[in-house]
Amino acid sequence: MNRHKQPPKPRDLGLLLWTLLYRVPVEEDLTNRWIEAGRQRCRMSRERLASLREEPHARHWKRLHERRARRLSYFREHGKIPDGWTPPAPGEQDRSKQVLAMQLYWKTRAKVRAKSRKRPNAVAAKLTTAYRSLSRIRSKARRQAALDALEARLYEQVLASSPSVSFREWLEIQGLKTYSEKEYQRASRGRKGTKRSSKPSSQGTRSGRDGKE
Repeated sequence: MNRHKQPPKPRDLGLLLWTLLYRVPVEEDLTNRWIEAGRQRCRMSRERLASLREEPHARHWKRLHERRARRLSYFREHGKIPDGWTPPAPGEQDRSKQVLAMQLYWKTRAKVRAKSRKRPNAVAAKLTTAYRSLSRIRSKARRQAALDALEARLYEQVLASSPSVSFREWLEIQGLKTYSEKEYQRASRGRKGTKRSSKPSSQGTRSGRDGKE
């Protein structure tokens, strides 16, 4: 075991530093007033803040000031800076693409996998209902398109739980789901549309009255 290994950054400190980095205006100096406001926003006690500003966590504050300096330099050069992004230091790898990919993963594939794991019967019932609704689509072209989209959704559910499929490949499968939701919604409203069409129109009622008169 390495005795010189630094302890990991605490989660509450990471939240506070993120707030001070991206929520304090880029042109403002990071004064104690802003740090106090960030502490209150993160619901951190003064004693906890004092302990986190000392060793072995002081290095995180130094890095915070360096990142704010890079954001300020970028802002003065370009006139604006993207929210939630810091220019990498010289020689530092830009990990913005990896961060965006991870955020996209948690918003897409992770939700599908969680839903399939927690409610497998509900997912199967939803796909079964979608398959049965295909019989309400009269147009052969639309029915075939909806069937292809349903197969893509089923394929997506299978691949979402497969560890051998990369996230990029899974996103390509996502592109196969073209206009399927419209077809399912249109098919589910098929019976209601039939009931509405059976009612006499207002024009027919008016023409009947005109004929009687």
